[in-house]
Amino acid sequence: MVVGNLNFLIKRRGRTATLRRTTGSTYDPSTGSNTETTLDYTIKAYFAEYNLGEESNSEVATGTRWVAMSTVDSVGDPIPKPDTEDRIVGAEDTVVVVETQTIYNGETAVCYLCTVGE
Repeated sequence: MVVGNLNFLIKRRGRTATLRRTTGSTYDPSTGSNTETTLDYTIKAYFAEYNLGEESNSEVATGTRWVAMSTVDSVGDPIPKPDTEDRIVGAEDTVVVVETQTIYNGETAVCYLCTVGE
């Protein structure tokens, strides 16, 4: 039941967003600065707010939300499980992944549920 509800939210209520993974940086000796290199995945994601009752035995920090996203990108190619510090760009803002849980239907991963911060 939960899997069906999450898939509904992603497919019907989700927005196009970008999962952005930092893959390294390049040093430019002429400027003395590092330039971040990233890898972007176009995804469909459902952004939601936390209710205070959803988190037990801990406090929810201001600006903490959750994002549900598919395990495939917009063309159906698999995406990696979001890592801590990956960014999700969309819904008029950018959030940083704090934690990711993979949701399964039997043996098949069907979506990622990410706790994110502003």
